[in-house]
Amino acid sequence: MRKLTILVMLLWGALNVGNAQVGIGLRGGVNFASQSIKGNILDSFSVENVTGISAGLFVELPVSEFFSIQPEFQFIQRGKKAISTLQEGGLTFKRTTIEQFSYLEIPILAKVKFGNDLIKGNFFAGPNFGYALSGTEQETTFINGGEIVEENEFDFENSHYKRLDVGALAGLGVSVHFEGFSVFADYRYLFGLADLDDGDGEVTVKNRGSNLGVGIAFEIGY
Repeated sequence: MRKLTILVMLLWGALNVGNAQVGIGLRGGVNFASQSIKGNILDSFSVENVTGISAGLFVELPVSEFFSIQPEFQFIQRGKKAISTLQEGGLTFKRTTIEQFSYLEIPILAKVKFGNDLIKGNFFAGPNFGYALSGTEQETTFINGGEIVEENEFDFENSHYKRLDVGALAGLGVSVHFEGFSVFADYRYLFGLADLDDGDGEVTVKNRGSNLGVGIAFEIGY
């Protein structure tokens, strides 16, 4: 009950800030995704970034002149590039696996702002909830000077990969304000908290990602 009361007070405050402007906007970006993989893995195993896109909508609810709550709804591509060296049948070969997943995510961000009426800086943080809609897996094996490429839809049903993800999102940005709208750019980093591997517990897999984005927000007074 206490938590509910606090939430109601925050929302009530957001709706009663003098000269407050609710922001409704669009944001798009480039995502550099990776995963933290720990546990029983090969010594030769390494992980690199894969590049994807992100696009979404948000509402910025002011609590005060310099603090707001910003829920978002976005599509984003996450995943990883895994590189390993294997030995099989007396042969040594290199294998590269690129996994890319399409997520729907809901970040709920607390934003602190500073600056003047024209240019404002901000930093923000909050929880991030995601659900993997689909995925692809491309496996390239380099052997005897040639390569073998296989690409398939990711099989969630027969893998140990969980669709649901929970993480922490934080970042900073800058916005330029005009009459009735603003444009902005920001950087954000996702630190996955949920273990995405649903196997025997010998390996943990968590999402990571850096994102550069730009967007526009329309200010609605009341």
